[in-house]
Amino acid sequence: MKWEDVIRQFSTKFIERRSRIEGFDISKHSFYVHDPEMQYLSMLLTGYMTDYYYMRASEVFELAVPLHRVILDRDAEYHLQSLKVARKYGAMKDQVILGVLVWSKHKERQRHREELAELLATFPPNQIVRKFVNTKRRAPNLFGGLGTFEKKLLKRVWEIWESRGTLPYYFAKYRKYVQQMVNVAHIRVPPEEYRFLSDPTKYDGPNEYLRRIADFLATKDIYRLPERAPFELVRSNIPAARWLPEVLQKCDITGNTVVLQACSLYSAFGKRVLPLVQRAARSPTVTADKILKALFAAADRGYDDLVIELSKAYVDKVVDAYKEMLLPLPEMPSAAVVVDASGSMEPRKMNGMFMRALSAVAPFAPIVKSLILFSAESAYEDPNLLMSWDGLLELKRIASEKYNSSTDIVSGLRLALEQARSGEVNTVI
Repeated sequence: MKWEDVIRQFSTKFIERRSRIEGFDISKHSFYVHDPEMQYLSMLLTGYMTDYYYMRASEVFELAVPLHRVILDRDAEYHLQSLKVARKYGAMKDQVILGVLVWSKHKERQRHREELAELLATFPPNQIVRKFVNTKRRAPNLFGGLGTFEKKLLKRVWEIWESRGTLPYYFAKYRKYVQQMVNVAHIRVPPEEYRFLSDPTKYDGPNEYLRRIADFLATKDIYRLPERAPFELVRSNIPAARWLPEVLQKCDITGNTVVLQACSLYSAFGKRVLPLVQRAARSPTVTADKILKALFAAADRGYDDLVIELSKAYVDKVVDAYKEMLLPLPEMPSAAVVVDASGSMEPRKMNGMFMRALSAVAPFAPIVKSLILFSAESAYEDPNLLMSWDGLLELKRIASEKYNSSTDIVSGLRLALEQARSGEVNTVI
């Protein structure tokens, strides 16, 4: 079946489902299909197989598989490079692993095995087992089974981890997933390391890091943890009342964990936990919008010190992002941003969908020349409001008082289209 037919069939089923939910007349709607490259890149850079506002995770998957295949068949080099870019700059996960799954049965897979292994090695064992190995097991009709190529690929991933010195950490944090990977790919490991995978408290090997992890698990003595111990071991073995900031500083709390747990950590430790926030800015997997969402939540709870620290991390992250995004371009993009401010977006709530939408577009503030809000009607607002905390709060007030009714996205897009046609903007978000 041609990709156009696949997309058309998908669109038909999708709009029929939405019409049943929202109660509109399908005959009054028309659709167009992007070229496959545009459709593919839009799908790839969503990153995740999860439920979105209008699409279920199963629909994302149903649409993504044929798009990956058509691009791979048209230009294998382009497809592979796009996966690398998505993984490096956007910290994308599910779509990248899906791309590797599609590659695993492609005719040119042997020639690109090292590149595929390097790409897969950027993921931890839990992601590889759950989304690569288990998908192979459950959907062999789509991606083939776990054959010789897949096992050699997993062994090469293991070798890359070993050369980078990450295996001891992975043994401690992802023990069960590492064990599954060893068993699936028939990877040879020393007996004492395999014993750690079965019962870590019985480890008696030479690795000092694993010895201290084993000691902690046997005694539950938090002071026996080594440097860069996985925070998950503390969370699953020690009651929160016994967590100590100085010990948590030793743990490898990822930037994402800091952002997701920022309010909980601040509630427990107050100002003593603020130094951890800078880990968020240093982490390549934490994007500016995630930090801003945490900032909104902290402001909602009145955690002023945490708001200030998250603001600093946000600024650092945005500066780094602009260096990577804009410096290679010959000219500065000029964007119009169209944001839904209808009642369903809950603009009155600090942590509602409207403020979350602003968190996604605020990092682009320096290139935003036009800001359009819409509900039943649409209008231009001051794009400079995206550049400051007070400005974001003012947009929240404007959305709550001026919009906050039903939804007419067409009116907002018309305003953006007028500006694009006149040359005022060259990009619409």
